[in-house]
Amino acid sequence: RVERALAIPGDGGLFALYQLARQIGWIYSRDANWAETVILTALDSTGDRREVMLTGFTHNMRWNGRKLYDRLKAPISLLISGEMSRPKIDVRALSGFALWGWRTAEAEGRWFSDTEMRTALVRGSQEFRTTTLWQVGQWPFEEKRTFLAEVWPLQLAARNSTVSDRLCHLAFQDAEHFAELAKIVLPFLTTIRRGALMFTAGLQDAHALMAANPETCLEIYWRILPESSEEWPYDGHSGLDYLYNNVKKLRADPRMIELMRRRRKGYF
Repeated sequence: RVERALAIPGDGGLFALYQLARQIGWIYSRDANWAETVILTALDSTGDRREVMLTGFTHNMRWNGRKLYDRLKAPISLLISGEMSRPKIDVRALSGFALWGWRTAEAEGRWFSDTEMRTALVRGSQEFRTTTLWQVGQWPFEEKRTFLAEVWPLQLAARNSTVSDRLCHLAFQDAEHFAELAKIVLPFLTTIRRGALMFTAGLQDAHALMAANPETCLEIYWRILPESSEEWPYDGHSGLDYLYNNVKKLRADPRMIELMRRRRKGYF
């Protein structure tokens, strides 16, 4: 009966495939060979069948074991990189699939390896990178540190103002481990031009954190604030002013002297 439903021409057969794709994890755990022959072969086609198969799966992502995960990893990776433009999948689902595999390790390695994750971050969209950072920011410290230190890419393709702001936010939101996380993210930072700095927004203890880690915070501002203060992000001077006014030893620091020179030269 199921195979007859799949054989219905047009939208009827595609709807049947969509419903089966939503339950592929359960079906595969019962009869992997049948699932491969009848459902998963859609991944090897082009056009509507592949799109419907991937849409159904990402609307209810379930897999029982590595074999099914590996079968789906190649097309999902193509969606992440943009090499496959359809179907349009929620970036949270794509990021979740990759991160779940990265966090799952066996004797032979992670389901989604360090190299595969790094490649996805380089080739994926900015939205994929920022969504991934948001999810990683919710992890326990040890996993967060490992991901940033061993996986996050140094390539220029993964650097921009938005990503730099998100990396800073990830460090600032973990006050207990701020110093270590900041040290890890510093090499990934680039200038943040215009817009608004979000990494201290909503943090009630931002000033206390700065007071406890003044050198590190100054280095962050040194890396993210552009040469011209006219290009500084909105409120980009407030944290710098706090450091200047409350940590007197920094006033003689060459970085602080130069940043304050830029500030006075601009319109702040």
